[in-house]
Amino acid sequence: MPEAPVLILAYNRPDQIRGLIDSMRPQAPKSVLVGIDGPKENSIDKERVEKVIKEVEAINWTDDVQVLERKSNLGLRLAVPDAVTWAVSKVGRVIVVEDDVRVSKDFFPYMNHCLEDYKNEQHIGHVSGYNPVPKKFTSNSNVRSRASLFPESYAWATWDRAWSSYEDDLSWARGLRLGQLKELTGSMQAAVVWKMNFSDADSGAISTWAYRWVASLWHNKLLSISPNVNLVDYQGQTEGTHTKGSRSWAELETEEIMQLEPESVPSLKLADALADNWIAKNIFRSTNLGVARRAAESLVLNAMRSKR
Repeated sequence: MPEAPVLILAYNRPDQIRGLIDSMRPQAPKSVLVGIDGPKENSIDKERVEKVIKEVEAINWTDDVQVLERKSNLGLRLAVPDAVTWAVSKVGRVIVVEDDVRVSKDFFPYMNHCLEDYKNEQHIGHVSGYNPVPKKFTSNSNVRSRASLFPESYAWATWDRAWSSYEDDLSWARGLRLGQLKELTGSMQAAVVWKMNFSDADSGAISTWAYRWVASLWHNKLLSISPNVNLVDYQGQTEGTHTKGSRSWAELETEEIMQLEPESVPSLKLADALADNWIAKNIFRSTNLGVARRAAESLVLNAMRSKR
């Protein structure tokens, strides 16, 4: 089976990237790519980025390590898609991990299996490695995978055929009416939330590439493949650049997945409605209360943007 290169996304957190590299070491992926965003204009940031580069130099299980090192700071909004484009252009597929992820022993085998199994499935554009959904909220927890409307962006994979549809311009998403979003997401609450998500991303109130990837997948009618157990430990919620605060859901422990029954590849044509409903309500706050809180948050974010 082909082994996809692994793209590490990093910036200025040497302790985090050290933890990720240590978790990768037992699996020893053959090809490692690293996209390091450049420092902001201050000496502390420059020193921290230099330490990140030193940590990358400590990767010693393979000679195939390539680094995309930027001299100035792009920010997540631009740095992530730029690095993914660079990586996926090399062999047509890539596994992407943020520096604040710790991978389990089944993560790389599962991702490579999915990249191979679904390479010709034109309705699949993304493979997630992080799963927050408890088993009782999945339709069939005895199989490895389910299809989902929602891609996870901490640890994931894709192919050049799908990534080529990445749209930085949110004009399609911005033009969606609430009725269209309701039909797509399944509820009016979710429609309102995603209307605000896309609007705030477009205005710059939220600096995000991930909502642009969601819009790109939806625009092209592409689903994601998600494991039915969690395969990575995400540690960036409280210290990430754009992820302040506590999670509204409980982190699942990582579990073995390769022992589960493989799903029938042609069968995953529709998203798992039970699991996606859980994600909509618990991750994206698509409830009446969640809509109200999201609206208040949007007002604050746009007020802060206008004062910059």
